[in-house]
Amino acid sequence: VEAGFGAVNTAFALLRDNPRQQLIPANGVLVIDEAGMVDSRTMHGLLRMARERHTCVVAIGDPRQIQAVGAGGAWQILEAAAREAGTFAELTENRRQQREWHVRAVALTSRAIETEDAELFARAARIIEKEGDLVFVADKDAAIGDAIVWYEGELAKSPDVLLVAADKDTVRYLNEELLRRRPGRGYETRYLTDGGMRGLAVGDRFIFGEIDEKLGVVNGDTGSVEHTGKNLIGVRLDRTGEVVKFDSRKFLAWDHGYSTTITRAQGASVRAIGGIVDGATTAEAFHVMIGRSKEALR
Repeated sequence: VEAGFGAVNTAFALLRDNPRQQLIPANGVLVIDEAGMVDSRTMHGLLRMARERHTCVVAIGDPRQIQAVGAGGAWQILEAAAREAGTFAELTENRRQQREWHVRAVALTSRAIETEDAELFARAARIIEKEGDLVFVADKDAAIGDAIVWYEGELAKSPDVLLVAADKDTVRYLNEELLRRRPGRGYETRYLTDGGMRGLAVGDRFIFGEIDEKLGVVNGDTGSVEHTGKNLIGVRLDRTGEVVKFDSRKFLAWDHGYSTTITRAQGASVRAIGGIVDGATTAEAFHVMIGRSKEALR
């Protein structure tokens, strides 16, 4: 939406591209955003198709953010080749964060990770704390409670708000508490998922956790629940607006979609972000989290 051209998940592009519907254009430009998160096998597939179609590739990434989960160091290989070819450029101007101290904190964490400078990283954290946007609490329960209150306050201003945590367990607790507090939530149907039992009601937020070619969904696809049958679940995808229906006994990789992990949020650009930071949060994850929001940070 913000870039003004079509965008799809890399896995979706490789899965659904065919001679009749070329998601990767011929004689055009392919922009691979968050390229540092792309594993070598996926990157090879994208570059192979681009080369066959005489398409220019622009890869944008940050080695100081969370890297690929899959095998290989594709970004490092690309960077080295681009530098040698004279086609490497570095972006230094921050256009997302609107407050001067926020810009400074993001820049400091980036530099601290690059130079492995713990004191520099601590300076960035102190800047955020001084502004009242980094708050220490006694335990995880208190953190979840504060995060929920903050989220609901920001949601009342606009829907462009995200809540994140470093681990899936905390994300689950956040989702369950937000569900409990959702006004007018109707009858809930219980289903077995990869993460245990989950209850769904019409209107709940939903996130897919796995690629399924038949359903036409990829890991990270979000939507709103439209139907909760005994076995059949219907979800209207945010990406396409279409309703996807599936058998809950056969597809188990899904969860509630109010909160998500920092890793899955990398690449997001929102007005406000709130996050729970604990011992599971790496420096790279903290850097990613504070860099997602334009205005509010907590």
